[in-house]
Amino acid sequence: MKSNGLCFVLLSVILLFVQACTLREFNPEEWAVEPELELSENYVVFTSVVGSQKISVTTNYDSFIAKTDAEWCHITTDIDSMCFWVEVDPNESVEQRVAIVQVSVSRGNKSLIRNFSVVQVGGIWDTIGDFNVFWQHEVGAGQRDALVELIEGLKFVEGGTFLMGDSVNAHWVTLSSFYIGKFEVTQKQWNALMFRNPALFRGENLPIENISWADALEFVNRLSELTNLDFALPTEAQWEYAARGGKYSLGYKYPGSNDYTEVAHFVDVFTSEDSPLYTTVAGGSKLPNELGLYDMAGNVAEFCFDWYDADFSAVPTDQDPIGVDTGIYKVVRGGDFSFPYLQYEVSWRKFCGVNNINENTGIRVVLKP
Repeated sequence: MKSNGLCFVLLSVILLFVQACTLREFNPEEWAVEPELELSENYVVFTSVVGSQKISVTTNYDSFIAKTDAEWCHITTDIDSMCFWVEVDPNESVEQRVAIVQVSVSRGNKSLIRNFSVVQVGGIWDTIGDFNVFWQHEVGAGQRDALVELIEGLKFVEGGTFLMGDSVNAHWVTLSSFYIGKFEVTQKQWNALMFRNPALFRGENLPIENISWADALEFVNRLSELTNLDFALPTEAQWEYAARGGKYSLGYKYPGSNDYTEVAHFVDVFTSEDSPLYTTVAGGSKLPNELGLYDMAGNVAEFCFDWYDADFSAVPTDQDPIGVDTGIYKVVRGGDFSFPYLQYEVSWRKFCGVNNINENTGIRVVLKP
């Protein structure tokens, strides 16, 4: 009996030893297959527009993990189809940004990691005529068309020296070269950036009016920010030099002619404000001046950058002057259509408050080369 008991004990020990060896032999941490992991792409590039991209995952394991710490980059995994989706928020900066997505597979103590890069640039380069536009962020088709129309309508004005002002305030001024709008800014162009239309006389190709100088400044600032070009309101000197025809000036009394009716849209003295004829018109209805600029007289008056100074011949400099440092009013040039008994000579000027809404006053933009 003792012999049989001893044999039973020995057999039990042997079985436990074999079982222990068997468990160790099939330990998944020791026997997991070597992992494989491939991605369909190493990186993707997004522009500023919100977008998404599908990345396929190939692995000999049955699942994977994809994650990133970048708050603007969003990862959605789909284990069933073995892929993940990359989505990005809009990039409102011109700076490029990069997110690293970490993709990993693991089983037991076997693991493999692949890094995937998401690159997002802040805008899109676009060649428009003579200009390289770097759109700050994505623009819609209608918005882009309106702004391209504005940019393509810029005319180059070669710098020079001219006698500025009337007989009372005449003084010599020298200007560097610049671009200026061929037409006054239209309601379509205004809406593309400001998303509202305060105009009294409605029509997308009619000039914007019924705005303040502060509104006009906000428009050019938004335009500069969106296009990465240096837009501004014209200085009073730039406006008059361009209205006179720049280096091609023939010395006309009005911008482009000695006959006001040839170059300026205005209503006659018998036209009532209730008449359908009492309105602005689309740019180009009259003849241009020597530089090919339209409506530098009549149609709508135009805001300038400068503070108004009655004796503007006493500006501190005659090289690219920008007027006095401070003031109460801003300069308005060009006159508008609503006063048939006034014919606005090229040197005519008036003024307005910064925040005052000016009926029949709009803008024309300038751009530094």
